[in-house]
Amino acid sequence: MKSFTETMGSLDGLEREFLDKVRSFYQNRVGWYAASQIQGLQIQDRFSKPGENPKYRVRLIVTGEKGRLIGRGGAYVNELRNSLNLEIDLD
Repeated sequence: MKSFTETMGSLDGLEREFLDKVRSFYQNRVGWYAASQIQGLQIQDRFSKPGENPKYRVRLIVTGEKGRLIGRGGAYVNELRNSLNLEIDLD
């Protein structure tokens, strides 16, 4: 089992990986403009249960209108949550 310091140290690379995946998701689903509004991503917390992949709470740092990122009835956020196993907060 990794120590807290090792786990936290590995999050920087994971944040970049998630940011790339999130931008790619929006580029494919909504378009370049929506993807370009995502300025950054921060991992705020990590949850894990024995035998399951960890789940991360992330904060997306966005500029402009958030409606395109959320989607009608939260469709885009929900799809992203399910596909990447994330809990997403928009800032």
